[in-house]
Amino acid sequence: MARAFLSAWCVGTAARPEGVLKVECVFERAAYLRLPRDGMLIVSSGGVRSPATVNVDPGRNLKPLFSADDELLADGRRFSGGSVEIALEGEAYVGETPVLAPSVDTPRLLMAASLLQALAVEGSLADPRGRFFGEYRRAMAGFVRSAGDPEGTVRVLLSQLGKGQGFTPSFDDFAAGFLYAHNGLSGALGRGKLLLDPAEIFRRTTWVSGSLLSLAQEGKVDEEVGRLGRSLLSGSPDLLLALQDVAARGHSSGVDMAVGMLLATAATPGAALAVARRLGYDLSHSPQTRLSSELTSPTDAPSLTQERT
Repeated sequence: MARAFLSAWCVGTAARPEGVLKVECVFERAAYLRLPRDGMLIVSSGGVRSPATVNVDPGRNLKPLFSADDELLADGRRFSGGSVEIALEGEAYVGETPVLAPSVDTPRLLMAASLLQALAVEGSLADPRGRFFGEYRRAMAGFVRSAGDPEGTVRVLLSQLGKGQGFTPSFDDFAAGFLYAHNGLSGALGRGKLLLDPAEIFRRTTWVSGSLLSLAQEGKVDEEVGRLGRSLLSGSPDLLLALQDVAARGHSSGVDMAVGMLLATAATPGAALAVARRLGYDLSHSPQTRLSSELTSPTDAPSLTQERT
């Protein structure tokens, strides 16, 4: 079979591997590759940049070029194998500039929550009619209760990983958005970063979903997610556009990730409760002590690394 030669137009700074890469799964616009040390690289024709992405011709169908379990050899300048060879010649992409001086504006977060409900798809964390909403409600109460409590937040996160709908389960997307926003704001708000233990992540969810979550908690997200994070805090007028861009991804992945970002940005229990209510969560009849026992079990002990910035 003839090999297709592609030249990347943008290469993330974490996307120049060396060694043998393994194709884990392929979609029309994205291929997920396992790196030699178990990290992840994404080949994308979707046009959105990230530190872990190699961007090729926008709109190119990647399914004819990659097959699951294919192995490709990489030398930092190109990788090849099977039906494709890709030259890593494009511009470098580091990532979005973190927000260092936020102004957490609760009315703006409430407006974002209202916009997100209008954009919500069936079964997402912002859909009060979805079949998982009862479980989502219990977890949301846990997040509100644990605001300002790192170990409590981690218990809730770990207890919910792998749950929900989609190729990347809804709560994994929520956790990715939550941890990205929480850690991005940690320096400005004087709080420690939350980094889930990778072993605990992969024990609870799939490799692709866990890898995306691991990247997000390290701040390695794509430019659309980074733009939404800035819009939530900056008072810029492009909040609706940023929400629309993120909410459009996957079936409910973008909406679920945005919900996590809103909850992390609402830095106090009062603000978090207000945002949760605006998203459709009536928590008034949910005693915190009972909800706490429903969320975790004795075997779900915290797995937490805190870094002070």
